[in-house]
Amino acid sequence: MTVSGRPVLLVEDEALISAVAADLLDELGYAVVEVGSAKAAMDFAQTRIDDVQVAIVDLGLPDRKGDELVCDLRAMRSDLPVVIATGYGSDAVRGRLKGEEGIVILTKPYDISHLRAALGALKLPCAPNGHAATVGEGQ
Repeated sequence: MTVSGRPVLLVEDEALISAVAADLLDELGYAVVEVGSAKAAMDFAQTRIDDVQVAIVDLGLPDRKGDELVCDLRAMRSDLPVVIATGYGSDAVRGRLKGEEGIVILTKPYDISHLRAALGALKLPCAPNGHAATVGEGQ
């Protein structure tokens, strides 16, 4: 069951984490476009930002900080819903993005229930079922 024809832009440099996150998003009914760097995300966004339903961005990307990427993506499309995934404390991230609407912080490791809650906080629909895999365990 697909809840929307518009894809999730998943920006995650760790291949295993990206694969598990993409599987969870599939379980929740989303099509996923996976990219492994801020540069690849910006390349995709140059032509397809309006197609994206939500961006899920890892904070610790190798080529750029995830929150900087989010600022650039939102400069291209100010209403883009964003989930920032981080294995670090969320207080510092919240401080940098204070006052930003439509941004949710998701702390790693996360599972399908956490991902569903983050998407729900952005008022995005999810398919009703899912499994118990965990993303980012040990990261």
